[in-house]
Amino acid sequence: MGLKNYQKKALQKGRRGGLLPPSFDALTSGEDEHILILLKAITGSGKTVIASEYIERILTADPADRGAAPVCVIWLSKGNGMLHLQSSDKIKGYIKSASVHVTGLEKSSDFSAPRFYDNDVYVINWEKLYSDNNLVTETEDENLLSALKNTPSDMRFIMIVDEFHAGYEQETYNRIAELIKPVIILGMTATPKVEQLAKADEKIVIPVKEIQDEAMVKLGIKFNAQTDIPPIKGYETQEEYFLKLALKRRDMLEEAYRKEGVDIVPLLLIQFDDERGGKEVFAAISSIITILDDVYSHNANGDYAVWMDIKKNASIKRSDDDIIKNLDTNKVKVLLFKQAIATGWDCPRAQVILRYRKINDSGDGAFDLQTLGRIFRMPQPLRGSYYDNPSLNYGYVYSVDNTYKLEKTFGDSLAEGGDEDSFVNTIDYFRKEEFKAAAKELEELLQNENNTVETQKADDDSLCDEAERLIPTLPWLRHLSAASEALTYQESTANIADEMKLEKDGTFKVQRTGKIREREVEKLFADAIPSSYSYTVRDHIITVIKRELKGSYTPDQRNRLILLNRDVVGQLMKALDDYSKKHAHRFKAADRDFKFPQYVSVPEGKNVESTRSLYGVSSKNYSNPEKIFIARLEDNPNVLFWFKNKDSGQNAFCVAYAVHSQTEPTYPDFIVAFKGGSFGFYEIKDTDDRTPEIPLKKDGIEKRVRELGKKAPGRFCGTLLRVNIKNEVVIDMESYPEFS
Repeated sequence: MGLKNYQKKALQKGRRGGLLPPSFDALTSGEDEHILILLKAITGSGKTVIASEYIERILTADPADRGAAPVCVIWLSKGNGMLHLQSSDKIKGYIKSASVHVTGLEKSSDFSAPRFYDNDVYVINWEKLYSDNNLVTETEDENLLSALKNTPSDMRFIMIVDEFHAGYEQETYNRIAELIKPVIILGMTATPKVEQLAKADEKIVIPVKEIQDEAMVKLGIKFNAQTDIPPIKGYETQEEYFLKLALKRRDMLEEAYRKEGVDIVPLLLIQFDDERGGKEVFAAISSIITILDDVYSHNANGDYAVWMDIKKNASIKRSDDDIIKNLDTNKVKVLLFKQAIATGWDCPRAQVILRYRKINDSGDGAFDLQTLGRIFRMPQPLRGSYYDNPSLNYGYVYSVDNTYKLEKTFGDSLAEGGDEDSFVNTIDYFRKEEFKAAAKELEELLQNENNTVETQKADDDSLCDEAERLIPTLPWLRHLSAASEALTYQESTANIADEMKLEKDGTFKVQRTGKIREREVEKLFADAIPSSYSYTVRDHIITVIKRELKGSYTPDQRNRLILLNRDVVGQLMKALDDYSKKHAHRFKAADRDFKFPQYVSVPEGKNVESTRSLYGVSSKNYSNPEKIFIARLEDNPNVLFWFKNKDSGQNAFCVAYAVHSQTEPTYPDFIVAFKGGSFGFYEIKDTDDRTPEIPLKKDGIEKRVRELGKKAPGRFCGTLLRVNIKNEVVIDMESYPEFS
């Protein structure tokens, strides 16, 4: 099948053994309890390929490895737009063994077997399973229910759930699981829920960087990028302006593909809000179609398609299913939709999204991330490399508002796949050639010279054990446990109705009625636990807190109590931090190279143009002393370029300094290249900042500069500079020769 390296690792060499080893253990253990395996990977990674290989290896394995009992696979797939049949066709193509039989079921008449057999694979639309057909109802015809009754009791079922986040533990999911009683549940998703991560017996997480190393997915997504687009003229509304931006981007990409000698027609997706009133949505769609008709000669050549149902109005019709089913091969340029495309849909040539849909602020962001995932695939994944024209290696999103939140959400989701440096951020700015040459020279000078001093925390298992010990002892939990019998529902909800609506900024607003949604509690606790803790620790904390309350309270009471006592997270984090520091050990890592990141994340609308920044832009999210220092760098004729150093990670310049008889790391705020050929490293502090470590950091930076100077005399400089914010003065800056 030609698996990619990361796909092979997912099968065999995951953090806890990959997909196959625990599956074979479960099949041969003879125990009735099922195991839940979670496969998390970004859209475009080939989860279907991995799962198909997983099925084939298990079903064709030696009985000594998989057990002597027969094994049948039930694959549950989303059904919008016949997506489960798309999955079925793919699985059939990937599985080569003639002994494995794959069947896609659309309606009850498609199922005609009297029972389930060894090596059967059934791909089923799990959304329709209980709604509009009789696949699982009592009937005289053969269906899944009758087949289950006729199947020998020793049959071992594996249930594979595509887009696992979408229906996990909903009624349909639970009923199917109860019906077939699978030995193994394999859930696949790019956006797992916190609860899913906590409950999984095995987690296989594929870092985005490993997928990008194979050029399977794009380098990033750009939001409202328009600097390289000619000025848009002839528009009346903001909505029309963004439509013309998106259309122009699509046209530019198609021209770029032609210049690369590639016959690809990039697809623009236009998404409308499904939550507003029907008339309002219809009016928005009609106005867009009017413009598209003007651009594409009333769709004479089938340049756009509609994938939605517009009720009570026949002037806009859904396109034929054949058009939608063959989008990956036909020449449709624009697709209008609402929700159907957000999950499971596959069209690798999709590259631009125009969003008229309201951003989902209150939810977990999974819907938005899944939608963005539709443009994250590379159109030619077997190519194995990115295109020479860098614009072709990105997806593009245009939206009238909320793009910054969307950008951050997408970036965070990529970082969850691995370490924070495992993905390329959303916007790249090309450096001037003179900047690029100097940056490369500095990287060469710092080969094997970027010392790092890291602090290693206590390992995850010990932190989880400590959380297990600490949580029941926290004051509010201990008190509630003792008073649980006396606490009535009315008492548990008294005086808290004014706090229950979670706002965007993390605060609460008056809400008089309604239950607290589970996801609000999950989000609050997930946000409150520092990201420096691994998923294993974060999920365990949430699970234990909820477990402590589970026996005495209803889910709604429990959620209210957690929200009322949300300061428990702060108490717990302080206790765990103390424990972590006490049980940590410090070490000096091996010397390593320093490299400037190839791309930087600078949200559109959140930056200022800079003539001396290495990437041409600078974020506004700097401290006041840093802003003042940047202004002086911009004005200084001796400065070639400056770069804001990262606070940690591989692409960060690190300096060691001595404190309390130990060595600690610090990362100077700025790296500056001077026209005379020297390079400086500068930490910037307010004159009112009296932190004791400041002079120690200054000594550490200057000591490191002297050490580097022995290797390359006259090439390095740097120190810690104080800034008087009131007078906007960088103290003694002019006394350093590199600035004068």
